[in-house]
Amino acid sequence: MHGPASYSGGSFKKPTWPDLPRIAVLDTVALELGPRRAKKWRALRAEALGKWAAAGLAFMVTEDRAAEHPVFDPNDLRDAQLEEVMVSPYLRLMSLSSYYGGSIPAIGTWMPATDPGAFAAFYVGPTFWTNTSLFTKRHRITHEIGHCLGLNHRQESPPVKTVMNDYEINSTDPDVHDLGSLTAYY
Repeated sequence: MHGPASYSGGSFKKPTWPDLPRIAVLDTVALELGPRRAKKWRALRAEALGKWAAAGLAFMVTEDRAAEHPVFDPNDLRDAQLEEVMVSPYLRLMSLSSYYGGSIPAIGTWMPATDPGAFAAFYVGPTFWTNTSLFTKRHRITHEIGHCLGLNHRQESPPVKTVMNDYEINSTDPDVHDLGSLTAYY
């Protein structure tokens, strides 16, 4: 197993979810998009969640408007700010208004806290739809959801072919090791 993830690179604690093997997902992205992009987003989301379901997890998705939930400021990484955007007991999918730190188009994390929760935030502006390949979109969404479930980056050398690879985008799928880690955690 590889160490569980957290915003600080691994706390070696897994996230907690109240209804395992079911995990509630709150999507605040889909309703922010126009009809065509929302349809594509939903397909990407379903595909990514389906890949993690292979670890025995079941995802229940609710779509809601972002205006009703705290917004993520990518330049403010205080613990309190991270906890504010999490909506317990959900794995929240949300959008970023700009690239995190100026260079990373997505972030996924969870906080070991009294209330369970996690979030994956994505820059879904024009470049996401026009300049990002379908392979990269699939990788990005699946990878960040992997962090929300508690997985850290895989840093083996040579790089293994898995969505949690930290060295290169070489897969859109979790490997047996990733799925086994989640099965062991949950």
